[in-house]
Amino acid sequence: MRVSALHDPGQIAAVMLLTLPLARIFGKLETSQRVLANSFYNRLLKWSRQGPGKMRPGRLILESMTVQFALNAIGFALALGALLALLSLVSGKLFAAFQGLGVGFAHMWILGSLGAVLSLRYRPAQTTLAAGAALLALAAMFS
Repeated sequence: MRVSALHDPGQIAAVMLLTLPLARIFGKLETSQRVLANSFYNRLLKWSRQGPGKMRPGRLILESMTVQFALNAIGFALALGALLALLSLVSGKLFAAFQGLGVGFAHMWILGSLGAVLSLRYRPAQTTLAAGAALLALAAMFS
């Protein structure tokens, strides 16, 4: 928000909407990182069974941290680059569309909550959120 000097809730909400898919993508990345961390843990268990002479936990921890840092840095750089490129392409039209909707800070809280739920790996939470959003949309249409 600071880089683009965005202060209007409509503009900020538009950017938040563009970043929602990132919550899901990074949830998947976190799942793959858990699988990778499990492989490091399995190596540690294997080493512990071989005896203390062959065990090098410091090396294993450094390798694990290096891999995690690299994955997170690459993921962040790719996501930020894609987001900035997309924002430069659609910002004018998107900001204009959100400007007239009367978007406020309450809407941004909802978008932030939606992003948090999308990043979860717990399907019932996502289903409950989708059902609640559908019910609210129907209630707004008929009231």
